[in-house]
Formats: sequence, C-alpha cells, structure tokens
Amino acid sequence: IEAIETFTASQGGQARPLHDEEVLQGLLQQIEQLTQGKAGLQQEKEILQQQKSSLQQEKAGWQQEKEILQQQKSSLQQDKVNLQGEKEAGERRMNQQIESLQQATDKQRRDIECLTAEKETLQQQKEA
Repeated sequence: IEAIETFTASQGGQARPLHDEEVLQGLLQQIEQLTQGKAGLQQEKEILQQQKSSLQQEKAGWQQEKEILQQQKSSLQQDKVNLQGEKEAGERRMNQQIESLQQATDKQRRDIECLTAEKETLQQQKEA
C-alpha cells in the first residue's frame, strides 16, 4: 500500500483506494517498463558473457603462442651454445694443424740446412 501511495504521490495526486483503475494502470506500466528493462539488462549480460568467453579464448591462444615462442627461444639458445662449442673445437683443431705444419716446416728447414752443409762439405772435399 505504501508503494501505491508513493506512486500516486509521485504522480501529483492523493492516495486513492486500491481499486482505482488509474493507479492500477500506472503500476502495470511501471511493471512492464521494469520487465523490459530487466530483459534488456539480461541481453546485455549475455553479450558481455560472450565477449568475456571470446577474450578468454583469445588469451588462451596468446598463452599458447607465448609458450611456443619460449620453447623456440630455449632451442635457439641451446643451438647457440652448441655452435659456440663447435666453433671452439674447430679453432683448437685449426691451431693444432697450424702448430703441426710449423713443426714440419721447421724440420724441413733443418733438413735443408743439414743437406746444404753436407753438400758444402762434399764440395770442399771434392775440391781438395
């Protein structure tokens, strides 16, 4: 009854008996407006839930992509470590080969010096 009195007062009138047709019509209009408003809010809520679901799926997709990229990054870092190891091993082999070639060159130089000295000795003996 208070609601009816408040409604009728808000309409600028005096509180009238419950069976007043005008009051009932006004209340029915308010109920209809509230019902329509509730239906509109329900539709809006459903739309927002669909958008939320869509964003959650998109987030999951981005998360998967992030994980794939992290795996690729990890793999590339391991490849870098492996290549660095291969590079260092190659440099060691190359340095060993250079050292071996230098030793062989030094030996050949000494052999040539010895042969040259022997040749000079033989030449001197021949001349004498």
